[in-house]
Amino acid sequence: MFSRRLQTITTVFVVAVLCWVHAAEYQWTRHTIDYQSHARRLDGHVVITYENVFIVTQCARRCQLLRACASYNFQSVLHRCEINSASHVTNPDDVIDSDHWQYYQRDAYTTDPVTDCVYLADLGC
Repeated sequence: MFSRRLQTITTVFVVAVLCWVHAAEYQWTRHTIDYQSHARRLDGHVVITYENVFIVTQCARRCQLLRACASYNFQSVLHRCEINSASHVTNPDDVIDSDHWQYYQRDAYTTDPVTDCVYLADLGC
């Protein structure tokens, strides 16, 4: 009986770990944008700055996790991500030319989780 319970606990733990590991993986979709994004940034609305952000989708993900994020600026040389509380729609005069920066609205990239949990649904994942 103890052996059976241990096996059940172990199985649940393994499934939970698999779900957690795979939940961190995303399939990114880049949506068509109708504004200039390269060599531009929104100025004066930064609420959080992240360092060591190496690709734009890392910045997009940080934006998606924050309700306050309306848009973001990504700098590929300094590996910087700036989360903005406004966008070019509400503040068009605050978009400025800026070398090495990219500006995006919150929904420029979206994610769909890619997990193996679909196959493990019967185990409670």
